[in-house]
Amino acid sequence: MQRPLAWPSPTLVASLRVGLAAAIAASVGAELDLERAYWIVAAAVLIVHQGWDWNRSLQRGLERIIGTLLALAGAVLWLAPQGLWLALTLAVLQFLICMLVVQNYALAVIFITGAAITMASGGYAVENIVELLWARAIDTIIGCAIGIGVLVPATVMLVRPSV
Repeated sequence: MQRPLAWPSPTLVASLRVGLAAAIAASVGAELDLERAYWIVAAAVLIVHQGWDWNRSLQRGLERIIGTLLALAGAVLWLAPQGLWLALTLAVLQFLICMLVVQNYALAVIFITGAAITMASGGYAVENIVELLWARAIDTIIGCAIGIGVLVPATVMLVRPSV
């Protein structure tokens, strides 16, 4: 039985990747002075946190980007639900996320983004919905790129022919 903190256990490797991805993403978000830099961190960490290989992580990143770009969030923000309607909207979105996330992550991300942006709006009407959605898309793309970038050194070492 391999110990979780013995090198190169999957737990230790994934933990180091998450820490590195989070640190880089937070630094980029701070450097760009983004209002919601945590979106970059979340996207980067979601790429590396399960310790998958290059192909599966790249697929997860592309699914996250596509799901974010196809955001249902614009419609929810435009409707600007309040009170019980807001609670019901979030409950339905959460139900759909739970039903889809294992079988079809790309489709689930559409609802994840809808729920996240609805919660980020704090239940208030958003003045510029397109700007908010664009910011979310850009932050997600940057975060996914950072997450994939953290995987590159390990992938290169595994594929590099021995001399």
